[in-house]
Amino acid sequence: MNPRAAKSRRSILLAAALLLPAGCRNPGGRAHRPPGGEPEAVFNLPAPNGIAARPENPSPLTEKELVAMVLARDPGLEAARAELETARERRRAALLPDDPELRAGVGRDRRGRIRDDERLTETYGNYEIGLRFFPPHPWRNSAVRRQADAEIEIARSRLAIMERRTALAVRSDFLRLREAEAELEFLDRLLELRRNRYRALREKVERGEATAGELARAAAGRLETLRESRIQASEIGRLRRSLAGRAGLAELGPIADPQDSSRRRVEAITNRIVAGEPAAEKDKTPERPEIELLRWHERAAAAELRAARAELVPWLSHLQVSFQDDDRSRRNDEWSFRAGVNLPLFSLARRPDRVESAGWRAARARLHESLEIIRAEAEEARAAWLDAVDSHTEFRQSCEPLLDEIRRDLEIIQTRPEIEILAVLRLKESLLETERLLARSRFEVERAALELDAARGTDSW
Repeated sequence: MNPRAAKSRRSILLAAALLLPAGCRNPGGRAHRPPGGEPEAVFNLPAPNGIAARPENPSPLTEKELVAMVLARDPGLEAARAELETARERRRAALLPDDPELRAGVGRDRRGRIRDDERLTETYGNYEIGLRFFPPHPWRNSAVRRQADAEIEIARSRLAIMERRTALAVRSDFLRLREAEAELEFLDRLLELRRNRYRALREKVERGEATAGELARAAAGRLETLRESRIQASEIGRLRRSLAGRAGLAELGPIADPQDSSRRRVEAITNRIVAGEPAAEKDKTPERPEIELLRWHERAAAAELRAARAELVPWLSHLQVSFQDDDRSRRNDEWSFRAGVNLPLFSLARRPDRVESAGWRAARARLHESLEIIRAEAEEARAAWLDAVDSHTEFRQSCEPLLDEIRRDLEIIQTRPEIEILAVLRLKESLLETERLLARSRFEVERAALELDAARGTDSW
């Protein structure tokens, strides 16, 4: 080939490689992965707006950090915070007095009189200017102030409810992610053992020391483990994408060792039981923001009832200061002061507070009913939490001697070459399955503790 043509062909291929996207340069849409390394980046593009780029060497992400990141950018929480600020502005506006009225009038009067049997008519101008004030009703203003304060607390309780539900959802997904990653770690180790077992059986079948049925069962077990591993990997990817999107991250990044953190959490939960917390917390009213919301709804209804009853109390409707004058003489100018009083004579007969009174009774009934329901939920979650801890403690106490025995047997067997590899693999598989069940038991305790937090309104972090 002509050297100039070859050089031109290499230039064209290089330009095509740089211009085509990653999915076109490599079938399947995957970037090139060097042996034993990570995929090579093709383009160093900045992260989209609102999405934080992942640092080069990120530290393990904790649950508290992730919850804080989600709460800081949740659009629903932004709307709830705006509603809280609106309630504060409504309170300021409700406590302002009514604006005074400036009243002015100009007219002409005609007066007739008789002088010397002759009727005379005089016409002269007059004017009046006055300022009218509306004194605040003390009883009504007190009720309005309480009602506005209750509306602020209602908005604050709604914000707390949304924050708590968001945090619990993130904590639940984070727990599921840790559990899925721990499960995937066990499945990877189990898959490696079953692959080795399949190879050993295949060699025995070739030597005539094992049957084809045994090899088929080993292959089926290996494929089933591979299927479970892929399901867990897909679930991990879904949870990571969901959490990263809610936190505003391009990629979630690594999290702490799920099994080690689970051991520490379960140990802390067990210490709470040893310290006698369940007995002290048994009769305690849950601290959920839903209860505070209902309490403030009841107080707002009571304040509305007081405001309706305050309308039945006689009070000054207005105060007015006026100045009058006319064209007849400067001595005719005069100052006047007037006051009006509102007498609710007909309102007393029709009882205008009936609607507010019924609303207050309904709010109080809803509060008591919800308190009983929430207390029952908290007691049920507490009982499930104690059962989970008891079951895990009993299972751990029965498993730990078995695990120690299996580990000792493995140490002995691995020093004896006459023991066949299948026996060693079966023993390792038994050890792994027992550790897997113990890890599942720990995550069940964590899940029960999370449900107890949701029922009681606490944070056992």
